This record gives sequence, C-alpha cells and structure tokens, in this order.
Amino acid sequence: MKRAIIFCLIIMSSVFVDAQGWIEYGGANSLAANGNIQSICMDALGNTYVAGYFTNSSGKRYVAKWNGTTWTELGGMSSLAANLNIYTIYTDASGNIYAGGTFTNASGNYYIAKWDGTAWSELGGLNGLAATDDIFSICGDASGNIYAAGAFKNGSGKCYVAKYDGVVWSELGGANGLSANFPIHSVYINPSSNILYAGGDFQNSSGYKYLAKWDGTSWSEVGGSNGLLAQSQIRTICSDASGNIYVAGAFYNSAARKYVAKWDGTSWSEVGGFNALAANNVITGICFDQAGNLYACGGFINANNKKYIAKYDGTAWSELGGMNSLSPTNGMNCIISDPLGSIYTAGYNVNTSGYYFVSKFSCTAVHDTIHQTILSGNSYVFNGDTLKTTGTYTDTLISSIGCDSVVTLQLTVMPNGVNDMAIGNDLQLFPNPANEVLILSSSHDFYDVKIYSLVTELVYANKSAASRRLEINTKDMPAGMYMVEVDGRYVRKLLVQR
Repeated sequence: MKRAIIFCLIIMSSVFVDAQGWIEYGGANSLAANGNIQSICMDALGNTYVAGYFTNSSGKRYVAKWNGTTWTELGGMSSLAANLNIYTIYTDASGNIYAGGTFTNASGNYYIAKWDGTAWSELGGLNGLAATDDIFSICGDASGNIYAAGAFKNGSGKCYVAKYDGVVWSELGGANGLSANFPIHSVYINPSSNILYAGGDFQNSSGYKYLAKWDGTSWSEVGGSNGLLAQSQIRTICSDASGNIYVAGAFYNSAARKYVAKWDGTSWSEVGGFNALAANNVITGICFDQAGNLYACGGFINANNKKYIAKYDGTAWSELGGMNSLSPTNGMNCIISDPLGSIYTAGYNVNTSGYYFVSKFSCTAVHDTIHQTILSGNSYVFNGDTLKTTGTYTDTLISSIGCDSVVTLQLTVMPNGVNDMAIGNDLQLFPNPANEVLILSSSHDFYDVKIYSLVTELVYANKSAASRRLEINTKDMPAGMYMVEVDGRYVRKLLVQR
C-alpha cells in the first residue's frame, strides 16, 4: 500500500520535467526546408501546414503538410508550383487551404491559391483578384468569406483589404474605403464578434500607424484618432476568449522597447504593464492557447543574447521552457497553438544540418492517482486543501514551466480504534508507545522496514540483509502516530511520545 503511494508521488514530481520541452516537429530533418518559414496554420483535424521561401527539388515553393506521421508537399510535387515566395497560409472551417505571397499567375498577377482537398486553383478564377503586388495576410469569417491584404493597390494607388464572397473579389468598404497609404501586413477576424481588423505600415493623418476596424458598415481607427500612437509597423493581430484585441510589431514604448498592446474595448494598454516584456526587437507573431496564456515570437533576445518565445500567464512575462531552452539561431516569424496547449513556432531557425524547421513545445497531459489512508481525527493536505473525510478529490498541479498534471486522491479515513493490519502475528514492536528507541523483532527474517507519518511522509527507511531484530532510533521523530511497514506487507501502528 505505502510503496504504491510513494511510487505515485515520485511520478508526480518527475512528470513536470519529462513531459515537456522543445523538439524539432516531425523529427530531425523530417521537413528539411532549404529556406525560411514564413507562415504556419493547423486545420480542425490537427494537420499542420507551413510555407515560406523553401523549395522542392524543382525549385518551386510549396505548402508542406504534417499529417502526424510525415511531411509531404500538399497536392504532390509542383502541384502549386509557386514561382516565388509564400508569405501567408490560412485554413477555413471546411479544411480548405489558402496561400498568398509574391508568386504570380501566367499573367504576372499576384493571387490567392486555394487547395480544396483535390487540386490547387486560383481563388476567383484567373485574374479574379489580379493583385498588383505582394500578398501578406489572409483570413476568413464565419460566413465563409475570404479576405486578403498586402502591398497591392487599387486604381487610386491605395492599399486595401480584398474580400472574396464566393463569387467575386471586391474592395472591402468600397473604393478607397480604408485608403491605406502604405502596405497592410495583417488582417484578422475576431471570432467573438466576426469583426475584421487590419494593421500594417499605413498611417493616420498624424503620421501614426493604427489598427483599423471594419464593423460591416465602415472603417474606423480602434481607440479613436491617435489612440494607439504606434510609431512603427503593426505586424500581427490576435484576440482572447473575451474578445479583447492584441497587436504587436515594431512599435515601441517610451523606453524604446517593443511590446504587445491590448485593446479592451475602452482603452489601449501595454500587456503586463510598462516595460514588462521589454522586447528589444520586432515582434512578428502572437497567439493564445486554450488556457488563456499569451505567446509572442520575433527577433527579440534574452539576457544571454538568445532569441526566445515569450509567455504571458496573466501575471508576468517569462521565457517559454526556461532560459535558453529554445535558443533559435535567428528570429521566428510565426507562432500558433493547438487545442492541447502545444506551441509551434518557425522562421529563420536552422538545425545542425542547416535545415529550417518547426519547433514544438508540448506539455503532455498527465493523470496520476494517489491512494491514502488516515485515522479518524487526523487530516491530509492535498495541494493546499486540508481533507478529513473519505472521498475522491481531483486537483490540477501547475509547474513553473507551464506543464500541468491532473492528480486524483482517493482518501480513506479509518476508525481511530482500528486494529493493526497485521500479516504475521509474531511481528513485535516494543516499546509502543516509543520514546528514544523502537525494537522490531520476529521469528521470521525481514529485510525492508519503513516508517511513515500519517500524511505519508517517509521518516525512516532501512533495507539490509535478513534480520530478525532491529533497533530504530526514534528520539528525533516528532510525537504522534506513525505506520510501520515491514517488507511491504506487515503494517503496525506506532505511537511516539515525549
């Protein structure tokens, strides 16, 4: 009984170390990308997709898919055959994959490529979008509309958000509705409201970058004129479960440090408080996990001059996995989380073979069960809760590096006057109560003796050659009730008095 308890407790303390960490997603050289990774997304089935500058053996850019077993080229060799870089990929609720970037069609126009599970096609038909410049971002809303933005311009020379409604492409808000005077780097749909947000290099009349909002009727500056006061590029946008909006990029606070800005519907603030993150370089990607933790990646470095992934747990920023645990060779471009809380990031990081890859940080869910018995009138402390009655209790233990373990306690309370659970009637403990010394004796050999307090704390252990008599010093044991276990089978109560 007690041996099983200690085994469970050892597992509890070790899973926090062994069940987490950064790995090369798919295994060493499994993706073997020969160029940097710009974008990552995951479909509802858990398949992961990445794209960027890397090429296949024919020199064509492609979207790579990880199906849980292998990395493959989505659609087969050169089925997309992108002639230049892929900057952004997106998956909709139906599992369709969309890609955009600097690649062009036969007419030399930039376009959104769509994979429908069978083939790649140009969304909207040949020259349906006919973008004149790079595409940096793609997103979709709950109605199935697809949105794209980047450096491409309308006839008035203004950058805009393009909308595909399933039939045709159009300028969101009408001609010059947004009228962005510089490129748009990110478009994002808030799933809580289905409202679209856009950010980038474009400026308001005061020369500040801002987050633009499309509410279905008109464009506006989030927070009002100069509400954010971003001096430099907005690169990435996300939201939390409550619908608050977060942005980050190259803009900075009064200490010249980059930060993640939060819009709570009333005002803008710096996540964590002034200079809490204090990123010393651009922030290129932000995301939330299912538990509400916020993550950021980019070109910023820690005190050891190493790039890292930053995590905000609602109280403070920290380095995900601990100091220098990831240590990418260069900056990261993108970051996402999955429903299990694993984090995926990629960018300019290369492995020892010189290949670009996806880094994954995972926390495996661990479920442990502890069986404990105490005597009536005593108590058992379980993760800070004092328990005195028989029952099953479940709690989540949280480690400092973010990996949790769900622990179930099955507590049994025995009557205080219970007889000793003895197997082997000739096992003797005397004196009992004990003061300074306890003697164990038996007519049979015994080997392994352990003494536990009533909260399963091991206070004595002796494992030796066969013996029929053992003297134990008890003078340092606090007064109280103990359980003596012999060879894992014979259990006696021991009372120590002073």
